[in-house]
Amino acid sequence: RMCYMRETHLRSNWRHGRSVKENISIVENFLGKICMFVSDDYVLLSSGIKLMLWDVRGSPVYIGEPIHLLFESEGIRLVQMINSNMVLIVQEISVQVYCFKSIL
Repeated sequence: RMCYMRETHLRSNWRHGRSVKENISIVENFLGKICMFVSDDYVLLSSGIKLMLWDVRGSPVYIGEPIHLLFESEGIRLVQMINSNMVLIVQEISVQVYCFKSIL
């Protein structure tokens, strides 16, 4: 019930123009990259041919490359979480599935 009341209140404020609009600029180097939360504390970021893991609990800390791709010369086309522990990676000529229990 509380969620419904909050949603109704937010929609009413938005309809009546009681909201703040903020424009966010995108850094050019970030275009075309994949960024996804693995959990509440970790972010997986693709940089074209590699995947980087970041710890974002406080200040972002680069952890490393937990996943070594089979074909490093091929670009990453898709990164998608299958469930809370597994990630699917599609490259030009391969499909790979990794379990995060062994990575984190």
